[in-house]
Amino acid sequence: MVTLKGASVTAELDASDSYDPDDDVNGDGKITPPEIDNLSYRWDTDPYYDSDDDGVVDNDVDLEGKVVRAVFTEPGEHLVILNVTDPRGAWDRVEVIVIVNRPPVAEASGPERAIVGQTLNFTAENSFDPDRDTLTYTWDFGDGGVGEGKEVSHTYQTSGVFTVTLTVSDGVASSTFYLDVEVFPLPGIVITQPSPYSEVSGEVYITGRVDVPSDFHVERVEVSIDGSAYTEASPSRGSFRSFTYRWDTTQVSDGLHTVRVRALVEGIWTTTEFQVNVKNVRGGGGGIYLEPIYVVLIVAILIMLAVIGVLRRKRPFPETFEVPGQPQPPAAPPQPPSPGAPHTTEMKERVNLRVHCPRCRKYFDYEGEGPYPIRVRCPHCGARGIIEREGEELEEKAGVLVVCPACEELFYVKEQKPFMTCPHCGARGKVPLDVLEELEKIKEEREDKMTLRCPRCGEKFELPRGHRGATVCPHCGARGYI
Repeated sequence: MVTLKGASVTAELDASDSYDPDDDVNGDGKITPPEIDNLSYRWDTDPYYDSDDDGVVDNDVDLEGKVVRAVFTEPGEHLVILNVTDPRGAWDRVEVIVIVNRPPVAEASGPERAIVGQTLNFTAENSFDPDRDTLTYTWDFGDGGVGEGKEVSHTYQTSGVFTVTLTVSDGVASSTFYLDVEVFPLPGIVITQPSPYSEVSGEVYITGRVDVPSDFHVERVEVSIDGSAYTEASPSRGSFRSFTYRWDTTQVSDGLHTVRVRALVEGIWTTTEFQVNVKNVRGGGGGIYLEPIYVVLIVAILIMLAVIGVLRRKRPFPETFEVPGQPQPPAAPPQPPSPGAPHTTEMKERVNLRVHCPRCRKYFDYEGEGPYPIRVRCPHCGARGIIEREGEELEEKAGVLVVCPACEELFYVKEQKPFMTCPHCGARGKVPLDVLEELEKIKEEREDKMTLRCPRCGEKFELPRGHRGATVCPHCGARGYI
């Protein structure tokens, strides 16, 4: 077997070791050198082709001579047959295999999509040489970078499409393989809320997304406030492509704060940052937050106001309430009129009130005769009390009678507003829900009625709205027509 290197080679075929063992020249019983070399040499360089058309493919005479030169242009193995014949026609043959160098086969594999800064690994492990020759591997990454070896790594610093070229050589022949790599810019992080430089307070939810092609993996997203340690955000639907981070702004001071968000994509960190303005008083979790010094001041003021309220407290209404089952002080006997005093007839007036019991917190209607003070008894809990004064509000169902929790004076709430102010001490507070509901009922009742003033006695009375026809005043009995 003869191995030849090169894409096209000339092989020297030598049959000098062939000989004739017979005394076939003069028959003297001695084998002389001329008799040993008394042979004819015929070479068939293509035994698979019958060039002399004699029906036998492996006995052609393509070349003659003890030493010949044959040219082979096709790479691979070539079978050559040598036929040796002596003068008496005896013959022998030998096969020779000529191998012309075959080029190696190059094949590369690696990622075809990447991001800037990502380390890419390429391999030529599938390359081989048919002749089992030792190979060398040369890489060109298309951005000016090169490498050598069966396994290489490369990092692209700019985006674009690059052609990776692998060249494999056995020292004589070589082959190449091409691989295109698309490199994307660093992924962007888009913050959907809050907006940069916006005012935030309380519990803030930072939300956003990582803009990256679908075949790239976002490993995690982390958030840092003012350079503090990064804390992992929460993924949306199991993927960090969208994320949420909860930030309690009550743990930081007022003013501008820097929020940094970073995402790990295919082993590469990408970062963005923005600033938000945190306010001093902020209600992010449903409550109100104040700095500790302000809390102390407010508590001190409230205590001082409470002490003043106790010192100024008047208790005409609650102090006159009595609870059933407890002994009550005897009522003072009526005093007879002094001698010589003019005799007067006491005028009675009709009173119709809506009363709010300060004990059971329920309402009841009082109908009776004046004048003030008027003793009333709650039909719900049995508590008794005295209404001592009359005001402009004390017209029939003009509002809801309440007790001020600061000075415990009585006053009417007539408007459906969230806050009320005591006309006696100026205390301001939130209107109870049941009072607002009662005002709504009174409003509905008044909308269904109209108020008239009797031209005879001057008293007011109500009739259904839209009433037409004869009318009688319930106070003086005067009759009229609408």
